[in-house]
Amino acid sequence: MAKTPADIVISWYADGKEAQAALTGLTRPYKLIGMPAGPGHSYIEQRKQLGETMIQAICAKYAPDIKPLRVALMGFSEGCAGVREAISSGDGPRIDAVLAIDGIHAMWTDKKSKAKIDTSGLVKWKAFAKSAIADGRLCCITTSAIVPPYVSTTITSDWIWQQSTGSAEVTFDVPAPSAVWEDQVSPPYIVSADCRMDKVTGKKLYCWPETAYYVPAVRLYRKKGGLVIWNYLNRDPSGIGDHRFQSARVTPLMINTYLLPRWNGTDPASGITLV
Repeated sequence: MAKTPADIVISWYADGKEAQAALTGLTRPYKLIGMPAGPGHSYIEQRKQLGETMIQAICAKYAPDIKPLRVALMGFSEGCAGVREAISSGDGPRIDAVLAIDGIHAMWTDKKSKAKIDTSGLVKWKAFAKSAIADGRLCCITTSAIVPPYVSTTITSDWIWQQSTGSAEVTFDVPAPSAVWEDQVSPPYIVSADCRMDKVTGKKLYCWPETAYYVPAVRLYRKKGGLVIWNYLNRDPSGIGDHRFQSARVTPLMINTYLLPRWNGTDPASGITLV
């Protein structure tokens, strides 16, 4: 039986209902594949099991009836580690688009001084970002302003920008989309106050306040070629609300702003395809 040609979207933690709703705006056939992700998953081991033709193996396993055309990868939070492994595989050069939502972290070489980043996990991100600048594939990175014990997504995005563009300057090759500065968050996004509890002891680990998001809290927007970086400020001091906002509202915004016009506006045969 002949396989049906379609674009493929592979997600690690970024395929919530909001993202799924946004993807329905694609005008050509597509298949969304949600990969195993979350605590207890080793993304390095996942890549080892799938092999160096990782993307082809995913398509063969989860979409055997489809002839894959363009491929987009989406990752949210730790799911970006799955995206990292995919772009590091032998199929990495054949990926058309990447959306990394608030999840590109790294470790400090010295946890106490926090003076130097261990960049070993960022090298492939830099390479993909440089490819996006050079040939126009999409590399979209977003961050909240959360400051964890390890290297924040804000710092890693700055490193990727500097390393891939050769400059720390904030430059634009097109005006920032109006949504960056002007659009309202409609309907407003509300994060209810709550606490995370220790499942064993029942004690509170940390709490966060109710936080309302009425306008985008964008601090910085950068673009060069196909590389786009959006850095957001935090509305919630704990960062919990802002991380959730990235998933629920920033992910579909990136899909609508970049992936839909990209894939709806061109024929698959004219872009970067898997086959």
